[in-house]
Amino acid sequence: ANEVVLGNYDELASSFTTVHKLNMGKVGSLEGRGLVPATVKVRYHHAGSPAFLEQVEDKINIYFPEPVHAITPGQAAVFYDGDDVLGGGWITRHVIGEAPAMREAAVSSAALA
Repeated sequence: ANEVVLGNYDELASSFTTVHKLNMGKVGSLEGRGLVPATVKVRYHHAGSPAFLEQVEDKINIYFPEPVHAITPGQAAVFYDGDDVLGGGWITRHVIGEAPAMREAAVSSAALA
């Protein structure tokens, strides 16, 4: 369903999104690799934000330690390791505000590794 979300700038921040219709290029799959650190661009002119990627079957969950503004379903997300493209896909959903509780545990444990 089409949905228009209105709010001020801070209300459009999100720490979590899901991507599908993956194209992982030379990497193939991230499944079974746990949380993979990457830089993720969610718009063409987006500078990119640090994130952790977690592939679950044919989708990738993206956890942002710092919220990203205006993540929009239907737009592309591209994953980078430095200048190398890991892959990308299409944004399917996002959570306005703080990500699910699992994100806190996931990002904390990845930061400790």
